[in-house]
Amino acid sequence: MADTDDITTSGFQISINGQTASDDIADSINSVQVQYELNKPTMFSFQFDIFNADQGSWQGIELEIFKLGDNIKISMGIDNLIEMMTGVITAIEPNFDEEYAYMTVRGFDAMYLMRFGTRLHPYVNKTDNAIVKYLADKVKLTALADAPTTKYPYLLQNNQSDYEFLLERAARIGYEVRVEKEKLLFKKSQEGKSPVMTLELGVNLDRFSASLKALTQGESVEIRGWDQNGKQAINSIATQGSEISKMGGKQSGYTLTQAKLPSSAMTISSSTAVSPADARNMAKAEYNYELETFIEGNGETSGAPEIITGYNIELKGLGEKFSGTYYITSATHTCDEQGYITNFNVRRTAV
Repeated sequence: MADTDDITTSGFQISINGQTASDDIADSINSVQVQYELNKPTMFSFQFDIFNADQGSWQGIELEIFKLGDNIKISMGIDNLIEMMTGVITAIEPNFDEEYAYMTVRGFDAMYLMRFGTRLHPYVNKTDNAIVKYLADKVKLTALADAPTTKYPYLLQNNQSDYEFLLERAARIGYEVRVEKEKLLFKKSQEGKSPVMTLELGVNLDRFSASLKALTQGESVEIRGWDQNGKQAINSIATQGSEISKMGGKQSGYTLTQAKLPSSAMTISSSTAVSPADARNMAKAEYNYELETFIEGNGETSGAPEIITGYNIELKGLGEKFSGTYYITSATHTCDEQGYITNFNVRRTAV
């Protein structure tokens, strides 16, 4: 199944601790899957035959081939292989059956390592960028962070894993977290940027379904707080014009909802905003968080390694309102005896 040189059909390649899997091991792997999801560790899994018919004996069940913590690199593709991810094995699940005995091997990328343990740790006069770098260094990743330069007098990681604390810092300002090629990314959503590929229904898009729904919260978001340094009230509002992107659409989800349905304005009291600029970032984050649920869709195509979270794709052949640019929120790449299929979830903020 695992062709490695000049393939003309779908294929995959697995490396174990820096070494390409031998032909015997590769031939015993009958399916490989890689799953991406925003703000979560990328996950891999593969099925390995644990009965060697030629030798009439078990293989792999004594952990002589795969072990917890082994480094795994997975490449997939059609016509040529593209590296999908690197990670470590975190679970080994043998299934003993008279008809078909196999082992499922699972693992995650380096973001998963940030889930180990919890800590009580203070951060004094630190920016989010400095915090991201500190946490990335702990798991030997390079930090790529472009957060606002707000310096926080005192923050407490209170009985949280590094992963939980990082997500908390990202969510309050509408940022996303993911790992790409040994880099920890802490960045704004890239929705609306140039698409990495175009899919057209009936050409290279096999199917697509979507849900467009009214937005019950967030047409305007007001954050109220107290500026400890300036000794004054903070009041910041995000409303129309605060969208990260309309993604080529003319009417945002809020505009379409407001036309015939009640107002969905929100007022939030915050004890964590440290300045008017910080409150403004929080208001914009909440405004866009609600807007991002306006259109959500799911599609499927023949294997496309380019489809990963944090990037945009263009969909065609779906009519005027539903054709356009979509932001990828999750993707599952599966390569097995049936071929290579990519299933993906997307979102859009306007039509």
